[in-house]
Amino acid sequence: MTPSNLHSAWARLFVSSLATAGVRHAVLSPGSRSTPLALALAAEGRIRTTVVIDERAAGFVALGIARTTASPSLLVCTSGTAGAHYYPAVIEASESEIPLVVVTADRPWELQRCGASQTIDQTRLFGAFVRHAAQIGEPAPHLEALRAVARIAGRVVMQARGPHPGPVHVDMAFRKPLEPVAVAARESWEDDVEALLARAAVTTFAGLPRASDEALAALVARVADSKSTLVVAGPTRAVERSRMAHAIAAFVRAAGATLLAEPTSAARFGAAPEDAGHPCDPVVGSGSFVSAVDPDLLIEIGAPPVSAAWSKLASRGTSERVVLGAPGHADPHGTATLAIEGDAPDLLLRAAHALAEVADASARARRASSSRARTLGGAAARATSRALDAAPFSEASIARTVIDALPSGAVLLVGNSGVVRELDAWGGAGTSAIEVHHQRGAAGIDGLIAGASGARFATDVARPVVVLLGDVSAVHDLGGLVVAREASAPLVIVVVHNDGGRIFEQLPLGCTHVDPDVIERCFVTPHGISPSAVAASLGIASSRVETGLAFRAALQEALAAPRATVVEAVVPPRDAAARTRAVRQSIDRAIAEAAR
Repeated sequence: MTPSNLHSAWARLFVSSLATAGVRHAVLSPGSRSTPLALALAAEGRIRTTVVIDERAAGFVALGIARTTASPSLLVCTSGTAGAHYYPAVIEASESEIPLVVVTADRPWELQRCGASQTIDQTRLFGAFVRHAAQIGEPAPHLEALRAVARIAGRVVMQARGPHPGPVHVDMAFRKPLEPVAVAARESWEDDVEALLARAAVTTFAGLPRASDEALAALVARVADSKSTLVVAGPTRAVERSRMAHAIAAFVRAAGATLLAEPTSAARFGAAPEDAGHPCDPVVGSGSFVSAVDPDLLIEIGAPPVSAAWSKLASRGTSERVVLGAPGHADPHGTATLAIEGDAPDLLLRAAHALAEVADASARARRASSSRARTLGGAAARATSRALDAAPFSEASIARTVIDALPSGAVLLVGNSGVVRELDAWGGAGTSAIEVHHQRGAAGIDGLIAGASGARFATDVARPVVVLLGDVSAVHDLGGLVVAREASAPLVIVVVHNDGGRIFEQLPLGCTHVDPDVIERCFVTPHGISPSAVAASLGIASSRVETGLAFRAALQEALAAPRATVVEAVVPPRDAAARTRAVRQSIDRAIAEAAR
């Protein structure tokens, strides 16, 4: 066979076309079969490439980059099981609607299904979790094939962006030689490749679908008929984040509604006092609040909120309920009477404009209800502050301290399980305009440190990046610490250490007659591992603190350090449920008194 550099040119054309289509970040894991792609990325100045050895961590790094930038990031790996390690990140990208372009190198057809090393069937590797799956066969020298490589690159970027954003998969087969080789003369296809590289490949844009005028009218009519409207802002999609806060504030003002906002929405932190949303769970969990506000219309914006109290209210089916924005009719309770999928910020602004013209008795009743809710919410906020100030160092005070410490512009990634619930309940409204990211699509605890590292790599160095997660989540992603070592700007990894999954003690399981030793061994899983000690062994700055004063000091130092820092905040392991009940009782009493 005559030596040829067609493989190198093929990969270069594909990577260049991805860059023209809008890809600016790539995460590469080393391997042999992906050699042409790795060399093409190294030569492409428009794409910043981060090398991560472990493909599982690499998947979450790319996810963190795409989540932060709301633009497709690129994942590249070799053949065999390498791509399978991307699966958790691909699932999360699919469920969270985060754009991701996954490229797996593959062996040629003659090596398939014959026992060849590092060869598996990579077609449809990610099943239904990708928006599109494409296969690019072995490089061919004719012009139509070369044009197709550029076209497919543009197409997959567009499909990753929308109108239903998410991951796409491209499987690319390469035959040896994989590395550049010396050739005796100029090859026949070189002029075509150079012409295609010189000609701008397709630049892609995609947007979310716009809700129809009929859908807008249905939403406006339901609000106009309501005498008390509760709006809850749930997790916000990355592609809508930059527009969502303004749209929610405009809609709530025009509707005369009461806003509840969980931390992972765009409406919780940095809003003007009159626009700030109440923490959802402790307020809605108060019977006095619900009785005083007496909502007849519930509106959910974005994905379903984490609040158990809201879930209980939504499940009653006694109020009209509307879900907006999330794809696929996001209604796990089955009580919604109106569901509108599409560009939520656009719909909210159009609805705000229409509602501004409505000034009837129902509008006055909604505003009166909202005023009562604001009074009760203020009482709840003051009671929360008093209770946390009087309580010992705890999960709740850690959440509040993190929010109070973050400067405007900071990026916060919050983990799942107990941590996001603590932040929702006790994190306050916050005056700093911080940017909160979440991994709530599939609500897994995996890859949080690696994902935060990806966010750090894609964020301006002047903005600190913080991840708040539990100790079980940290143990699950100790490999992410290897990636975090590469941070050259503040990356603060706050681990709430109560030695296990203590959320199980607050779930119904914890109130049953199941043997406590079984619950401890099979569910809580205390582990005795110190994440700060593991971090120190990897050369990462770290501290282990056990008081609120020491935690605040360690947090401030970490926020100013141009590196990754692990702050392990150790709290009593077994009394979280009791402490939470005590704080909630204080809030209930304050709301009941204010409602009289």
